[in-house]
Amino acid sequence: MKNLRFIFTIVLLCICFASCKNVDVVNDESQINETKLLAPKNFSVSYQDKTALSPAGPAGYSGPIYIYTFKFLPVEYAQNYLVYHCATNNKSKAEPLVVGTSSPLVLERYRGDPELPGMNFFWVRAYDGKNYGEWSEVAER
Repeated sequence: MKNLRFIFTIVLLCICFASCKNVDVVNDESQINETKLLAPKNFSVSYQDKTALSPAGPAGYSGPIYIYTFKFLPVEYAQNYLVYHCATNNKSKAEPLVVGTSSPLVLERYRGDPELPGMNFFWVRAYDGKNYGEWSEVAER
């Protein structure tokens, strides 16, 4: 009976070790530390009418040229940043405006700025290839 118990114990141990060798150890830091992407800090927007300074836009264009510059601090693990715009201070209705990999992001408009009339509200979010980060504080122009 002791022999049978010993053999049974050995078989159980072998099964346990055999099943352990099939377990994958996760070495990817992004999977180990599934940290939410934080909101970019110190988000700001500046606006400049460069029509008088740079009368030549794209070939054959002679209208107004507007430059928006978006600045913010980088976020760890971010691959891209998306700037959103809304005519009201309501980020749930904001539309993507420009995408880039680092600050500053620059947007040039050559059409008399019809998409961004009057007061404008902007936000930026980080993106890591899978997840969107938290919203920044609003920036107004």
